[in-house]
Amino acid sequence: MSLFDPIAFHGRTNPDRLALAVSDAFAESATYGDLLRAVHRVARRFETASSLRASRVGIVCQNRLLQIAAALGASLAGVRGILISPDGSFPRADVDAFVTDSRDTRVEGQVIQIDGSIFSPGTEPEKPSARNGETRWRFLPSTAQRVPGTPYLTEAVLEARIQQRSRATGGAGDRWLCVADIRGERGFTSVAAALSSGGAALLSNGHWEDDCRMMGLYEAGSVFIAAGLLADYLPTIRAAAMHGMHPRVMVISGTAFDDKSLVWLKREISPHISLHLDCPEIGTFAASTHWQLGERVAFWPLTGTECLVVDNDGRPMAPGTTGTILVKSAGAAAPEPGDPAAGRFRDGWFISPWMGSQLPTGALLLSGAREATS
Repeated sequence: MSLFDPIAFHGRTNPDRLALAVSDAFAESATYGDLLRAVHRVARRFETASSLRASRVGIVCQNRLLQIAAALGASLAGVRGILISPDGSFPRADVDAFVTDSRDTRVEGQVIQIDGSIFSPGTEPEKPSARNGETRWRFLPSTAQRVPGTPYLTEAVLEARIQQRSRATGGAGDRWLCVADIRGERGFTSVAAALSSGGAALLSNGHWEDDCRMMGLYEAGSVFIAAGLLADYLPTIRAAAMHGMHPRVMVISGTAFDDKSLVWLKREISPHISLHLDCPEIGTFAASTHWQLGERVAFWPLTGTECLVVDNDGRPMAPGTTGTILVKSAGAAAPEPGDPAAGRFRDGWFISPWMGSQLPTGALLLSGAREATS
């Protein structure tokens, strides 16, 4: 099994269905058949350079379609570790080789060069041989925010996070506009969830008017926004015409959301805004129902996660009583000793940064103060 298996299924059964689109300087799109060929071609590069299969590989491509294909191709080939960084910088001791689309690369170590030709029509390369071991993924923050010990995510954990994201967004094979950095875990898993369900991922330019033109072409009905990008993206919505685009669902994912902005979005853009809570350590673990203006937001634990409210001594608290929210999830990272996040896990439970209470129905209500983690 690999992250690419469900995507490969759609590539075989619906090769002409749109998979990826971006209207930036590259102005490209790819069908599932295109993506299937591209990922196998990248994987074959690793097969022919057999020493790289045991390597830790940094993925750094300017073209976002190539970035996705390269990451999935490395996964399919079974390389030991995949590292992705939003600014293209990696701890030197952590990377043995790189996949890049840049000819002017100054990285040290072995380099696999790729370009748009990996998406070109042709005979599909032979499928790579059986994998040895499980690939581990590391999504690094930018250099300015980086701390030592960012945990790796095993392939199984990342698959669980993709399933969490798919459940949180309804799991339908829709066309999603992704307003998130695909070099981060949240953006990558949102794209992978759309592709795994047979949908299309339309990659945002960061400006609503440009995105509306792209959405008009492909009739996208859902928007996924990383909460940390909302403040930059919202003014572009206010300043631009809607172009007839009224998304059926808008998902604001993360914890750094602004309540006033969300009220404005719900009133002016879409009544179906939902909020998702995410932690870097466990992925998506709760989502709000469609909430009414002026009401407190109730978050419901997603299928496959457990939530518990405890006091300072770790004892469960009665419904309606405020305490610390603990989370247990199949998508939780397994930090190694010394990792900064390791101290926040106890007996499989993640000690979240939020205070809140649990209603008799099982829903969570956050208290006023919360720690921003996105």
